[in-house]
Amino acid sequence: MNLALASYLAEVEAGLRTAPSGHRRRVLRELEGHLLDEAEARGLEGEAGFRSLLREKEHPRDLAREILAGADAGFRHRSGTKLLAGAVLGATTGGYMFVVLRHQPVIALAYGLAQGLLVAGGLFWLRRTWQLLPQGARLLTATLFGTLLALPLGFTAASNDFAWTRLLYGGFTGFLAERLMRERRGAPLREAFWWVLENLAFTAILYGISTGLLERAPWPDAARFFRAMSFNLILQLGVWAALRLHRVLDERWVLSSRPL
Repeated sequence: MNLALASYLAEVEAGLRTAPSGHRRRVLRELEGHLLDEAEARGLEGEAGFRSLLREKEHPRDLAREILAGADAGFRHRSGTKLLAGAVLGATTGGYMFVVLRHQPVIALAYGLAQGLLVAGGLFWLRRTWQLLPQGARLLTATLFGTLLALPLGFTAASNDFAWTRLLYGGFTGFLAERLMRERRGAPLREAFWWVLENLAFTAILYGISTGLLERAPWPDAARFFRAMSFNLILQLGVWAALRLHRVLDERWVLSSRPL
């Protein structure tokens, strides 16, 4: 761990010595995860980068007192933040399915709930378990967990069969949630290029697996392909919006930037 971050967390832990050990460990994990996310999003690296970030935050002893004073409220806030961020993604994808793609209301609602609350909410809760891994391992782990969390999505199809291809959307959600966690500041064209490339790649993989390889069916026409791309774009936008909301609300949980 970065020495500046370790020192900050040690001071916070010292201020939380009167709290139960389980609660203290949970709070420190949450705090560490938030600071790592913010540093990564802002492109801050090394000791100097973390010292610059931590100078903007509350003094660790003041922060510890706030946490002790609002322990239950803090837990409720963090839980609500993850659910609300997931609900944003669910409303985005489910709403698009109903309004634009003309799916049945019950199908769109079931998909939105499963995608937002189970897949996205689960990823936000579990992310701290792989947050310190190298970037490639984080992307792979998030994709695998997203796929597993998407099992309920398979039961949201209109037919009685298990729609296993919807597991791929869970994996793509996990990949996006990890990849988009880091903002590429000052490079909008480069970021747009990656969005288009990832959309094309996922759409091609989705159709390649579901129709080309297993079902041995002909590839879809251009209209169906671009229709799928439009939904994947909505998924990308939903994940991006959920991450931004999650970061803003989590920052208001215990960390407030203050002028130097």
